[in-house]
Amino acid sequence: MKIAVIADVHGNSCALDKVLTDIKGRSIDQFIILGDLLMKGPDPASVIHMVKGIKPLCWINGNTDLWFKELANNWEPKTERVKGWLVYYLFAKQRLSEEDIEFIIALPTEHAVDLMGTSILCVHGSPGSVVNGMDYRTSEHELELMVEGVCESIILSGHTHIPFVGEVKGKYIFNVGSVGLSSDGSNLASYGIVELCTGVAPKFEIIRVPYPISETIRIAQELKFPNMYRYEQSLVTGLSVY
Repeated sequence: MKIAVIADVHGNSCALDKVLTDIKGRSIDQFIILGDLLMKGPDPASVIHMVKGIKPLCWINGNTDLWFKELANNWEPKTERVKGWLVYYLFAKQRLSEEDIEFIIALPTEHAVDLMGTSILCVHGSPGSVVNGMDYRTSEHELELMVEGVCESIILSGHTHIPFVGEVKGKYIFNVGSVGLSSDGSNLASYGIVELCTGVAPKFEIIRVPYPISETIRIAQELKFPNMYRYEQSLVTGLSVY
């Protein structure tokens, strides 16, 4: 069995389209979605409809998805950084239907599945947290604390936009990176494939896919996406600069 794992699309429909096209040729059996689909990016409506179309086995919220629960039009931010959240929230809210927003709000932040006798925990950041991520920068001690009490043998995550495959305390950790806003110095879209076979260890593969960055930039400019210069630099460099 092959499972495609997608995280952190961040409203980048061009990147998601190329990822889904790539997946079509890989005999994928199931999809898992790890959150942060809509913000901060220019085309959240297309992204949510594309993901609904693939009928994921598991779909959870990320930290920016939770803004629909946490923010409101009359909310007063306390810092410049937090003020930026409200700008992206309002941009996305204006482009999504109430039905789409209610759908996102209802999603869980964690979900466990069992496939072919293998238990898998799907999180956005790490077990119990949508904001504490797991990748090569996380010390082994920190990882051990993060997986404390986890019963599942595989933990799938995103959030940091940096792909990572690791193992700690007998558990596999697979961070699939970001489809729409990479932060590891590559401007290619990133997603993951988990392959499960009876009687053998699971296999984990990171797939990098080129997509038309110029088209994403064009869409963003046309829609007057906020903080356009920083967004463009993030896409082009593959490094988060906003």
